[in-house]
Amino acid sequence: MPLFLDKEEKRGAVDLIFDDRMRIKIRKKDFERFPLERHEEIEYEEYLNAVAGFQAKDAYEDALSLLDYSARTESEIKKKLLSKGYLDAVIDSVIERLKDARLIDDRQLAERIAENASDRGIGAYALKRKLKLRGISEEDVEYASSLMDEDKEKEGAKRECERLYRKYAALSVREAKAKLSAALSRRGYSWDAVSEAIESVLNDSDDYE
Repeated sequence: MPLFLDKEEKRGAVDLIFDDRMRIKIRKKDFERFPLERHEEIEYEEYLNAVAGFQAKDAYEDALSLLDYSARTESEIKKKLLSKGYLDAVIDSVIERLKDARLIDDRQLAERIAENASDRGIGAYALKRKLKLRGISEEDVEYASSLMDEDKEKEGAKRECERLYRKYAALSVREAKAKLSAALSRRGYSWDAVSEAIESVLNDSDDYE
């Protein structure tokens, strides 16, 4: 059986270190309830089951507290709970409970973000990056991206271009185009949306030649 060697405390959590190089993170309060002595032999399954039973209620309440602040993805909830020292099995159970109650729904959240993307100056490519960074699955990312209206993206690109052009109006047309193209591309707009927006805004300006 593995031997418990030592522990490292970090922000209310404890990393347990064993002689087989296994490391387990649990909350400090869990370790205080189920303490281990150095060089004590343990059965992982038995120990973790005991800890998990003590964590279940708190893990669910902590997850609900996270959702009180803003909508979260499954991945975001999991990362937060892991950092607090909750065990994987406990977190998986909490996630399933939240999904059953429709308190987390990655696809629905991705849809809402996609619907508001154009109004917030976010292009199609930037939308995909944003959703992936939040841990949303490739399937749900592609689905949400498909809902983004091409005409709305172009309208959003034009609005953003008009706003940015005020910074570059004193530049030559060539320089202004380069600056606008780079700025809009960084915001994740497609090349077609960028090109149309720049031509439209420059055509409307008094300085366009």
